[in-house]
Amino acid sequence: MSYDDLNVFRQVAADGSFTKAADKLGRPKSSISTAVSRLETFLGLRLLERTTRRIRLTDAGTNLYNDSAEHLDALRDLMQSAQTQSRSISGTLRIAAPYELGAHHLSSIAARLMAEHTDLRIILDIKYGPADFFNTNYDIMFSLIDEELPDSSIVMKKVFELDRGIFAAPGLLCKYRTPSKPEDLMELPLLCAADERTWQFFSANGDGEPIYVDVGQPRLSTSHADFRKRAALEGVGVIRVTSTFCQNEVENGSLKQLLTDYECQPLKVIALMPARRLTLPRVRLFLDTLAAEKNAGKSSM
Repeated sequence: MSYDDLNVFRQVAADGSFTKAADKLGRPKSSISTAVSRLETFLGLRLLERTTRRIRLTDAGTNLYNDSAEHLDALRDLMQSAQTQSRSISGTLRIAAPYELGAHHLSSIAARLMAEHTDLRIILDIKYGPADFFNTNYDIMFSLIDEELPDSSIVMKKVFELDRGIFAAPGLLCKYRTPSKPEDLMELPLLCAADERTWQFFSANGDGEPIYVDVGQPRLSTSHADFRKRAALEGVGVIRVTSTFCQNEVENGSLKQLLTDYECQPLKVIALMPARRLTLPRVRLFLDTLAAEKNAGKSSM
């Protein structure tokens, strides 16, 4: 029996969905279903009742889920300890990332890992435009996306999501009516990323359909997130950026968050890698450390 199959089953059981489990594990949905079926065949037991609407644990599945938790956690800890002792993290890790992500989320992790692993060298290229996904010189190419990427031969792993908000300088709000709903943004000058065409919003209470705002012809269009923020600070227009990117400016009052009764569509942080690179210890270490830090941050909120 595969340890991985049991781990996949527990994720499906916890989420009640093959799709959600695949998303959290960063794997195709088909491989998740295959892993559960393989486990059922090995045990000779039906673990899940599948319908078109939902997934329900059978009695055998419930017992396996409950009884395996402690043992699986112990095995995971044992394997991680053994890997740490047996693998020397070394060599050069080449990473490409957008500025908004690289400067504010990756740089601290890169510095910490180099301090912990003296033989590890990191090249972190900050990109102000889209990275070339098929540039095999990189071990990891990070991308910030709204929607899912198309299928390709490159391994795509969702690492986490970044919350976004709408921000403007108090000076701008003295000239324009403060928006109370997303549609009001069309009356204000907007500062957008180069590839943005619409801004999507959801009601904070989860009610209703998504709201789409056509950004039209923005006052500023650039992939340089820091340039957009600087323009916002000068009162040129309204920006939609990740909340952490302008946290200091909100705290000191130079920017104000707008439309707090609505949620922006979050940015998915996707790691793209040539298939052979995913198995490199330094690649897995960086991705695991990044995911662990972001999950810890969410649990402490």
